[in-house]
Amino acid sequence: MDVCIRQLKPVVEAVGVNQWSQIVIAYEPVWAIGTGKVATKEQAQEVHANLRAWLATNVNADVANAVRIVYGGSVNVSIILFILKNNNNRIKRRTKHNNFFLLSFLH
Repeated sequence: MDVCIRQLKPVVEAVGVNQWSQIVIAYEPVWAIGTGKVATKEQAQEVHANLRAWLATNVNADVANAVRIVYGGSVNVSIILFILKNNNNRIKRRTKHNNFFLLSFLH
């Protein structure tokens, strides 16, 4: 979370409250970058909840509830189901090793 917060602080300072509807927060766990490792559904949920709590404190509750948050790391079935069930998320990328599975899953 430290990396996410460190990167969001300048955004909060630069963006007006009315501009948050145009913002999408995308993140990938630092430990997963370039490794192909996949966060668990619980890890993604924790980050989303912590980001929303931080935004509620540092911007306001309306922004925290409405802002779109995108998990941008590698995916597996569990994380895809989490993303599909969370209305504020969109799939950012396909798994590089299993494109056919992801495309089949989405159809």
